[in-house]
This record gives sequence, C-alpha cells and structure tokens, in this order.
Amino acid sequence: MILWKYIKDHMQNHLMQSVGERGNYLTYEELIVYTEIFAKKLKISGCCAIYCRSELASVIALLGCFAAKATALPLSPCRDTKQSLQAVDLIRPACLVTDIDGLLGIYDIINHQNDAMNVLPESAICITDNVTAAESIQFDEQSIIASITYMPEHMKNSRTLCQVIQLLRSFINGERIDFFSGT
Repeated sequence: MILWKYIKDHMQNHLMQSVGERGNYLTYEELIVYTEIFAKKLKISGCCAIYCRSELASVIALLGCFAAKATALPLSPCRDTKQSLQAVDLIRPACLVTDIDGLLGIYDIINHQNDAMNVLPESAICITDNVTAAESIQFDEQSIIASITYMPEHMKNSRTLCQVIQLLRSFINGERIDFFSGT
C-alpha cells in the first residue's frame, strides 16, 4: 500500500489532470475513486494477471492491484497469446482481470487458487517479458518508487517494466496521459 499511497498523494496534487483513450477520459480524481473501488473488489492476496484490451482499464487494474497489495502481472493483448498463457502457467496468479466482455471483471483462476505461487509475497509487480527462458522479474514497492526517480540500467532491459515506470512517472509529475491503442 506504500506504492499506492505514494502515487495517490502525487495524483491528488493534480486532480483535474486527465488520463484516457479514444475520447474517454477520467480526471485523476475520478481515477483515484475508480481505483479504490476496484481495489476493494480484489479480494485476493497474491498475484493477479491483468489482460485488458483497453489501456485505461489496464491502468485501473494495475493501480487497483497496488492499492489492494496484490502482485500485478501485466500481460498485453498485443503479445502472442501463447506467451501470455506461458506467463500464467509460470507465475500461477490467483485471478485474471480483463475487459474482454466489455466491462472490467475479476475472474478466479480455479486451477491456480491452491497452487504455490512463484511470486514473492512482498512483490508489487511481476514482469515476464522473456517467458521462454522461464524467468520472471519481481519488484517490491520500494524498488518501484526508487525507479520512478532513477531507473538502474539492469531494469531498462524489460520493455514492460519501462512502460509501467514511465506511466507512474507521468502520474507523479501530473501529466495528461493519452493512450492510442484502446479498443
């Protein structure tokens, strides 16, 4: 929750700034409200895979995971489906957040609920850019906060992590965020 509090505190300095895609925008104030409502619906401890077509839905899910102290496993619909399935098999998240049916929903992954997860309990995010090597990179809240200010070279190898850190930097700096890949 340290990470969400850090992000939220900075966003509250820019409540009228906006984030959105394809003409659908939320102010930071609205995003904070939606994030906290969504976080209350995430009644899991552990890891939550995020697979959304809408970038805005992905942001709500990612921030919701941070607010709920769940480990976020961001997956991209632009990625090969086989790679996403391999990531889910490797990490074994307890649930999947998706907007496939048009609304942001949380779905239990029944086969994984009782399995031992391959995620450290203190991880805030788990990145699986290179699933074929059966590797995942996990970061705790303090590492992510530190990376917002300065990202070490070894962390720049992960495209997904760089995108997440850039997004968080935009929130911290109070920037308007426009996504162009939403459906």
